[in-house]
Amino acid sequence: MGYGIDTAKFPARRWGRTITWRGENKGRLQEALDIWQGKLGISFQATVADAADFALKWDGSAQSWHPGGSRPALGRPEAGKAGTLFLKSDAPLGIVLHEIGHLLGLSHEQDHPDNRDAYYRGQEAWILEGVVTRGALLAVYGPFDPLSVMLYPEATYALMTKPSDGDVASAKAINGWV
Repeated sequence: MGYGIDTAKFPARRWGRTITWRGENKGRLQEALDIWQGKLGISFQATVADAADFALKWDGSAQSWHPGGSRPALGRPEAGKAGTLFLKSDAPLGIVLHEIGHLLGLSHEQDHPDNRDAYYRGQEAWILEGVVTRGALLAVYGPFDPLSVMLYPEATYALMTKPSDGDVASAKAINGWV
């Protein structure tokens, strides 16, 4: 992984070493949190407080991470606005890892400038336009990573059991954990 939120432009989007969350711990959530914690040297702590950094919602129609504020839709929510991690209770481990990657500030690896042309060749123009526009909010943290849990297609990352070394390095760089 080498692509994620540009914290030079959005320094308040960095997480501290303890990230609090509230909601039900179902499905593969604890396994995914434990994997990221072990790789990053941080802590995810469950709380019942409304002031939690993010909330979990289960059985949504799709898996996604919404920061609760305005763009960019990655990383830490805006001050005073808890984000929401939407997951299906039967989501495979790879999908849960992927969505937590967004929470940590990672973007889709296929959008990485080193691979963008190859991935989007033949795609609708509006898709590519959205990627280029979003790119103004993102930064390159390393080379394109074909092993990233953030790389589409979903059928591939859904089968993954851990983030790549590049994912870990980028999350650390984005959040100042290096």
